[in-house]
Amino acid sequence: MLMAGLVGLEPFGVKVVFPYEPATGADMDWVFVAPQEVQGGAYLRLRLQAKRAQRSHGVKSPYWYYHHLDHGSPKGAQAQTLVSSSIASLTGQPTLPLYIFYHPKSALSPKSPSLPAIEGMNLVFASAVAKVVKGGCERKQKKVEYWRGRFMPLSDLLCWKAVLRTRPSSSPSGTTSFIVGVNRRIPLPQITGTFHPDIVLERLRRRSSLHDEAFPYEVGHGIPDDISRFLSAKPSDAARKLLERPLIILTTALTRESSRFPILFQEG
Repeated sequence: MLMAGLVGLEPFGVKVVFPYEPATGADMDWVFVAPQEVQGGAYLRLRLQAKRAQRSHGVKSPYWYYHHLDHGSPKGAQAQTLVSSSIASLTGQPTLPLYIFYHPKSALSPKSPSLPAIEGMNLVFASAVAKVVKGGCERKQKKVEYWRGRFMPLSDLLCWKAVLRTRPSSSPSGTTSFIVGVNRRIPLPQITGTFHPDIVLERLRRRSSLHDEAFPYEVGHGIPDDISRFLSAKPSDAARKLLERPLIILTTALTRESSRFPILFQEG
């Protein structure tokens, strides 16, 4: 449902690609791309592993927890693999791993003076999860409240400003809207999102510093073939068959040479 909700944003540079076969895992890749950057473009790949909260039963004070948080054999292996393969992937592509926690409506809670809100979806750095679940963990370490202090909102990945494109384009990364009048349509300036890989990484870096998390991640240069093949063309069945997981590509026309880039970078 999350990915389906993003399909309509393709005119704004957001492309959703589903694998040819149903995905077996509960993870997906989000890739932020700046194809006009030097060195063949810049990109930042995020790998999101999903976990769903469920309510406890048969206890005096019910609570919400992630039953399969330490999934794997041995226990916790899934988180260890997610982190280790992301830092040094076999294809040499830098990848930043995250957990995306899903919460039903009855589990939600507003932001408090000391804790972030429990929203329908929250993000947590996978490195933090991997430390706790290695070898297995107790029920108290699977509780939603245990992780709440590290929650990031999904808006950290989805909410960005829009700026005017310096060079008009007919590519999906720009969109042209019109004011419809009598016998004429007046085109409005094309815009692009500010989700440049550098800016996305800096936003996440600042989040990690709040929890003293190690942050060995960098932006990649030279857009990989498994991403570039989806930037402009409609995905072919052959290309989709190569996908291991659902893919979301967010493309921006912004570059480091853009006049507003320094300000946008500082604003995060």
